[in-house]
Amino acid sequence: TITTSRSLFCVNVVKRLTLLNHGTVLPCEVQGFPRPSITWQREGVPIAAGNSSTSWILRKDKRHISSKNAFTWFTGHRLAVLSNGALKFARVTLGDAGLYQCLAKNEAGVAVGRTKLVLQVPPVLSVPRVEYTAVLGQPVSLECAADGQPQPEVTWHKERRPIIDSAHIHLHANGTLAITSTQRSDAGTYTCTAKNLAGRTSHDIRLLIQSESRLLVCLCENTLHYVGHSRISGLVTLCCSGFTRPQSIMGKGW
Repeated sequence: TITTSRSLFCVNVVKRLTLLNHGTVLPCEVQGFPRPSITWQREGVPIAAGNSSTSWILRKDKRHISSKNAFTWFTGHRLAVLSNGALKFARVTLGDAGLYQCLAKNEAGVAVGRTKLVLQVPPVLSVPRVEYTAVLGQPVSLECAADGQPQPEVTWHKERRPIIDSAHIHLHANGTLAITSTQRSDAGTYTCTAKNLAGRTSHDIRLLIQSESRLLVCLCENTLHYVGHSRISGLVTLCCSGFTRPQSIMGKGW
């Protein structure tokens, strides 16, 4: 509540948390006689009353005006000043966040109330791949980036069991899960979850481990040769080793 007086004064800033794409109302409770007139500003730029066809941000040549210092913000379908002086948003967008001022004015003076509109945006996950294949004993990183407001917290689970940072598995601040040296038990389904005050979301990522098997191939052949007038026979063995095609190792439930 703000009360008009003969001198300008400010009240403490009130924080209003609002979900993206949801409606909200910024109150402006005023006491004074004669009844004060109410006007609103956003970041010091006046919000003027306009007709129903006027857009929220003033347009010029069908393009949005980005300079908030040179142009007036207008009310329209999405924004309205109510009879009690409150500022109503039918649907809040990203550009609406900021500091709003409610100015009450009568013959006695002017009073100002401030409300900071803070948007809460549900988490959105960015998962470039939903399946990874790694060779047994080699490192692998599972990527899972989260965005939102406030910044979401990212957690990982494997078969519904929480994963904690360790010497074997590193959980990075950007959401990436890195395995230093893959084991057979690492194969399976991993769940990346992002959570903040606005909500939560999850995504499954599968990890396939491939093992390499050594193959030894030997060829044996009888030989016959002469030393002087003596005939000598023998056996020659030739061996060649290599790796076979990697075999897939799948986790539970695959």
